[in-house]
Amino acid sequence: MDFSTLLHLWGAASTEQLIAPITVVGFVFILCAWYFVRYFCPSFKLSSQLKKLTKRVQGVKALAPSQRRSELERLFNGSKLEHSWHEYAETLHDQFEFQEGEQVLVRSRATAGAAHFFSPQSVVDTPLGTEFYKHLPGILTGIGIVGTFFGLMLGLQHFDPSTPEQVNASVDKLLKDVLFAFIGSFISIMASIAVTITEKWRLGQCYRLLEAFNETIDGLFDSGVGEEYLAELVRSSAESSVQTRQLKDSLVTDLREMLQNLVDTQVRESLKLADTLSTTYRDSGQLLADQVSSAIENSLKSPLKLSRVRFRPPVAISQGKYRTFFRMFWLPS
Repeated sequence: MDFSTLLHLWGAASTEQLIAPITVVGFVFILCAWYFVRYFCPSFKLSSQLKKLTKRVQGVKALAPSQRRSELERLFNGSKLEHSWHEYAETLHDQFEFQEGEQVLVRSRATAGAAHFFSPQSVVDTPLGTEFYKHLPGILTGIGIVGTFFGLMLGLQHFDPSTPEQVNASVDKLLKDVLFAFIGSFISIMASIAVTITEKWRLGQCYRLLEAFNETIDGLFDSGVGEEYLAELVRSSAESSVQTRQLKDSLVTDLREMLQNLVDTQVRESLKLADTLSTTYRDSGQLLADQVSSAIENSLKSPLKLSRVRFRPPVAISQGKYRTFFRMFWLPS
């Protein structure tokens, strides 16, 4: 069967025979038009935007590292990727240095990859609605299958097996109904194939451009700041440990010397105090002994003197006064 014969059969077909294929073709056309307007054309627009952004970001690489962040702020301002850029900018780590007494931004370091924020889901899948269009080929194929069964149902509805002539006529009409139903199914399957090819092609193209865009942004900011800070922290910890050990040794040495000096001082002071107390006790004892001796001497001196006077020998007394002496000594006065 050539194409002209098919056109002749289509022209000679009744309205009832064309209901199934026309319905299938109508649904297929509406869905394909929807796909073309809402996915196929916007995918080209998105690709063009990604290409332009990638070129403009590549131009930022020629600037100084301290100026790249501010230039990207101006670049993404007002674009559809502004929110993603702000989230990515919050992860950038600014490094400053003091120049002529002022704190100056030297460069910005990346702590996370741009693909985490400019992800395929947020940049490509959500704006294009790829989740629905991934299933569109299956929907088109299903419409074709349903149209085929619908055409068979219409053909069997008019089948008349009452007489051999009616059977022949009904079979001929049923075959034409099946043919037209298959035409609608064929169109829907071809449409699903076309949608599958173009959808995967455009989606892959957008993904490639987005990957190139993310690589360009990552190339603007040096990464590895976490590893650098970790190495610096380890180095600082090692230096702190050495300094602490040196400080401990110095404190132990100084404390030993201080305690030794304190003990020596206390020993000297104790010896000096012992000497002072010994001298004081000796002087006090000597003074007390002198006082006691003087007191004893004074207390015994008068009686001894008086006794010496009273017991003077008779030879020393003149004979003329013997009687007087005898009376003084032996007689009470």
